[in-house]
Amino acid sequence: MCGIWTTGSCWPPAVEISGGHSRGFDFLGYRFSAAGLAVARQTVERCMAKVSQLDERGTAARRIGIDVQ
Repeated sequence: MCGIWTTGSCWPPAVEISGGHSRGFDFLGYRFSAAGLAVARQTVERCMAKVSQLDERGTAARRIGIDVQ
């Protein structure tokens, strides 16, 4: 049974993440690592590319802010 209701995590208390995942991994735009949760680098890069693309099209700055949210 998943321990999410008691510990906030779906990992049983005796299970540790090992192997390649010990360095961390990206999932759904977030970076999961021993240091904690962060926005993945690729997510930030794609956001910046989208802002640049909208700016090149002449989109108003206010509209870019709405699109990025």
